Amino acid sequence: MKLTKIFAVVLAALSITACSDDDKSYPVNTAAGVTVEMGETEITVVENQGLFSVPIVVKGDPNGYITVTVDVIDGEYDDENETEPAIDDAHYYVTTKTIRIAPDTKIANIEVSTQDNDEENLTRVFYMNIKSVEGATVANDNYTQINIKNKSLFNKLGGKWIATGLDYDGSPIENECTMVATDPNETICTLRGIFGYDWMELTFAFEYDRATEEASLDLVYGATIASGVSFGDPIGTADLVAVGLSGQTTGVLPGVMNKDLTICTFEENNGVTFGIFKNGTSTGYLYDRITDLKIARVGASAE
Repeated sequence: MKLTKIFAVVLAALSITACSDDDKSYPVNTAAGVTVEMGETEITVVENQGLFSVPIVVKGDPNGYITVTVDVIDGEYDDENETEPAIDDAHYYVTTKTIRIAPDTKIANIEVSTQDNDEENLTRVFYMNIKSVEGATVANDNYTQINIKNKSLFNKLGGKWIATGLDYDGSPIENECTMVATDPNETICTLRGIFGYDWMELTFAFEYDRATEEASLDLVYGATIASGVSFGDPIGTADLVAVGLSGQTTGVLPGVMNKDLTICTFEENNGVTFGIFKNGTSTGYLYDRITDLKIARVGASAE
């Protein structure tokens, strides 16, 4: 049974009242024995990853706020390790280099965003270190090495795609989605934004045969599309799971890519249902269905 009228999204945008930090007073930590340090020795991301976090760890029991300011330093040209410097505000952007950490917070994050490009380059490296602290002292682990890898063939799948097909009622759909291709094993990627919801994602298995230069992108049955979604009666909170048209929760819906990996076409008269599951068991309801699925990178020439 298709279930749409009682479908209710719980992920609503929060209304935030803007106010300046200058209008508030933050008590500074005065407790002894409180330190801060970089949470990771090394972090590796891909140049088209976008936003990622660099953790800062608080040790001890502060009784007030801690203010941490970080600095960034260019990496080195290294032929042996195939690296080159990553340049601030060119190859990456730091959202803010100063953060205020609340007394009950043990891990805070500096947000960084990579700058995507289509150039062939070595792994770009920079270092982030703690420049100054108010309300604590700096421990020994004072820097994180951050490596920004050049896109591989798999990583290049990341970005904006258009998904088309037919829904449960046979009506055409067309959604701009985002492909996330950051799996370190370079086999699994996800497509977010189907039916216009960023919190829904379809999971795909990528394979590339270098001998034939042929690639496949198969939709994985049994993968979770969304977790903890609130429905009305009689279901309540449940999960959405990718299910085959015959009810299968294993196997794949085969997808064939073109030579330049910009278009993927799936089997006609076949597809995926968005099954509603509770505790790993089907409720017998489905949210919707897509058949004759096709995805194409934004700007790709039609074939």
